[in-house]
Amino acid sequence: MSKAVHQSHSPKGSTSRWRAAVPNRGKRPPAPKTRGKHAEVAKTNVDETNVTQTAAGDPVTPNAPAPTRTHYQDLATTLRTALEAVAPQIPFWQAAHPTLRKAIRSGRAVNGKFIETVVAGVDSSPDLQALNKFDLPDAQDMLQFRAAFRPLVDQLLALSRDMLFTMDVRQAKVGQQALQMYYLAKGLGRDIGGADILSLAENMGRDLGRKRPKSRGSQVPPPVTPAPQAPPASQQSPQAA
Repeated sequence: MSKAVHQSHSPKGSTSRWRAAVPNRGKRPPAPKTRGKHAEVAKTNVDETNVTQTAAGDPVTPNAPAPTRTHYQDLATTLRTALEAVAPQIPFWQAAHPTLRKAIRSGRAVNGKFIETVVAGVDSSPDLQALNKFDLPDAQDMLQFRAAFRPLVDQLLALSRDMLFTMDVRQAKVGQQALQMYYLAKGLGRDIGGADILSLAENMGRDLGRKRPKSRGSQVPPPVTPAPQAPPASQQSPQAA
């Protein structure tokens, strides 16, 4: 009897019965299944935002057309291509460079007439040729090279000069007309009904860039200091004899 009572009041038995009555005691309760719902709602909001941005956003910009080329641009391109084809045909072609320009300065200063005289002297003297200090064939070839291409260089320089002058002549003609139109617009803009023309004249004057000369009347001349005058001869003291 006492053994049975002791077992019935033992804490182990009571704990087992209490755990059996509360099976989830000591375990974390399962989280509510709302994460999936929130994810679905967030995804729906993102999709709606994307649709709204796509509908209200900037329209797709089409490819911009290429700028229209003028007849002068096509002609200049053709001529430039022809000029670029000239250099590869010239033997011994050397592009200009500051370092090379300094290196050839002393030899470049020797005039061609002197070189021609040296070439003639070496050509007529076997003793000078025996020194092997002067490349006679190369010197003769250089003289022929300069004699043949110098007129071409002069022609190209003249072409460059005349091309620049042609551009200046055309700009001068239009420039004179533009100045005349600017002065006429200023005159018409002085009228009360010429407010629009006055605005155009102001834009022209802004880009003309000329400053008004200072008025001579606003400049105060510096004061003039009178030069001292000599006293009359009657007021001079007589000198001692």
